[in-house]
Amino acid sequence: MMKRAIVLLPFLIFFGAWSVLTGAGAVLATMPEGQQAMRSFTGWLPDDVAAHIGSPTYWALLLLPFAVVPAAGLVGYRMTRSAAPNARADISSTSLLLLSATGFLYCFWTLYSIGHWVPGLLFEELSYPAFIARRVAIIEAAGFLFYAVVYAILPMCSALFLAKLLRTWTWVDFVGLLGTFAACYYLTFSIYMKLPLVIYFGMMGLAVIFSRRGWLLLPVIAVAAVGTFLSLQSLIGGFYVEGDQVDTPKPEVAAQAPKPAPAPASPNIDDKPKPAPPAPHEAESPSGEPKNVKTVPPKPEAPALPTGPKISDFSWAARYAWAAKSTAESVIFRMGSAYPFYVAVFADPRERCGIETNSLPLLPAPSCVLPRKIFDAMYPSVTWVGGFAPAAAHVSAYGEAGLAYSVLILIVVGLTLGAGSALIATGSGPAFVGIGIAVSLLAYYFTQVPFLGALTYAHGFAFFVLPAVISARQIILGGDVDRRKRTSAPRSA
Repeated sequence: MMKRAIVLLPFLIFFGAWSVLTGAGAVLATMPEGQQAMRSFTGWLPDDVAAHIGSPTYWALLLLPFAVVPAAGLVGYRMTRSAAPNARADISSTSLLLLSATGFLYCFWTLYSIGHWVPGLLFEELSYPAFIARRVAIIEAAGFLFYAVVYAILPMCSALFLAKLLRTWTWVDFVGLLGTFAACYYLTFSIYMKLPLVIYFGMMGLAVIFSRRGWLLLPVIAVAAVGTFLSLQSLIGGFYVEGDQVDTPKPEVAAQAPKPAPAPASPNIDDKPKPAPPAPHEAESPSGEPKNVKTVPPKPEAPALPTGPKISDFSWAARYAWAAKSTAESVIFRMGSAYPFYVAVFADPRERCGIETNSLPLLPAPSCVLPRKIFDAMYPSVTWVGGFAPAAAHVSAYGEAGLAYSVLILIVVGLTLGAGSALIATGSGPAFVGIGIAVSLLAYYFTQVPFLGALTYAHGFAFFVLPAVISARQIILGGDVDRRKRTSAPRSA
């Protein structure tokens, strides 16, 4: 029973994430109270969007995953299971150390070169809009490869070190685990985000599950994950506590962030910037670079950052109370609030963006980007920063080319997860632990971003599986044969 549950874990993650992070909010939106809660979360709900809630397309997109993905997944599992031999593969600790050290040095040098190597989230006193503006500036300046290392490569190296330690204790793997743990914390605090550490702890938990050892570590990992997330949420701020008097400082002139260097980047899905009342705000120019609105007295060389309440305006108790409340709301409505907008906006075929290719190399970026278009529809008043409102692979497919393409993507998702589950069933050893983690994260991201994005974004499958592939060694075919089968084979021969 335990082994079967582990093999099916990618499907459990897919349906769990889809049901909780999108489905719950979408179902609540069909009720008057749920629509009111969604209005409170997003700030508004246009009548033309509300009119599509509960439509046949609305329910079809919501329920089709439960019918299509399991059927296609069974086909993918059986085809791969019959073709893939049992195998065992270890991981080279030396390769992992070299990869993780190189990745961290690259990230540190990138932050140093753009002037953000000090983890500002711990030391700077900024308002929420200023935090978001700083985050966007770093995203544009650091580039695609930087975030691939932060989101995927370094956390996977850490998870593989843990998988090796759960089998055999060595000082090399222990030092590697501590080093990558510290590196992931440092980089997350330096780029004003929460999601990389959420992914990190999720991968550590998956490493325990797929290793089938060290089960007592799971509650420790869970407590560390929740505590870290709430602490980061309370540090970033961007909240108001009803009834509290907030002393909002006057706009201060701050140094301009370094000019972004052109680089491809995937949409950031850590936090969608919520409408906030910045005093001087930043509008986005057609080129994508912020137009800085100056304060008085004007200083051309030092434009003002958006302002608002700072975290020090609130007590620590208020910060953590807000962090818990906003997290609960985000679980239900962060993805669920965008779902009605996707159904409503792309009900008109003329509004659809075409099949996404902007995440692939050497291809030009399209003028219509799904999550950006929906964000602008959801938050028309937010002009001080550009944001993204992503959706699951099949919902994005509806916005790309319609309902038929959405069903096709669900079939491909099911086949992919079925093949991945078969690899989990046939493989053993730390390398296959890494593959199991990568497939599980792919299942999660199929509920968060477009199909190609789940494969090729900076937090895509290609980068999660990379450390396991390049550091694999001692691949032994037949390494996962059950011991009872091996002992009984001679007697039956």
